[in-house]
Amino acid sequence: MSQKARVTYGLHTAGDLYAKLSRDASRLESEVTSDAFFDFAVTACHLPEWMQSDPSSPGRNRLAMIRRDPNYIVCREIANASKHFRVRGSAVASVESEQGFGIGRFGHGGHGLGEEAIMLELTGGTSLDALEFIRSLLELFAPSFALHSS
Repeated sequence: MSQKARVTYGLHTAGDLYAKLSRDASRLESEVTSDAFFDFAVTACHLPEWMQSDPSSPGRNRLAMIRRDPNYIVCREIANASKHFRVRGSAVASVESEQGFGIGRFGHGGHGLGEEAIMLELTGGTSLDALEFIRSLLELFAPSFALHSS
């Protein structure tokens, strides 16, 4: 086999990965779960790598700004902590999840169980819920893909 094998199983461009990020965000808008939050954080963390590696990627000129953005730095720390079981960085103090009566949004989540609420505590004392966080990351990436979305 002379060509390098493709291992992206249906995701071939940075635009494809951005579309996946948008689908992950939609899942979280429907119901906050740890599974969906993990998927979103890991996808968002790796999107700049895809943008850099994909010569047809829109927004490549925004990569340095994206990588310096405080929300992206938090995302990278959360994604790495999710993969490696601990936070290695200085932006995130903790990410906690709760579920039960009175937790999460009304009408979301399983009957009798309710929706999961995921809170991010940043080292500067700022708190964000998962939905605020995902929306801020979508806003960060959206200009890079706005002209290329269908």
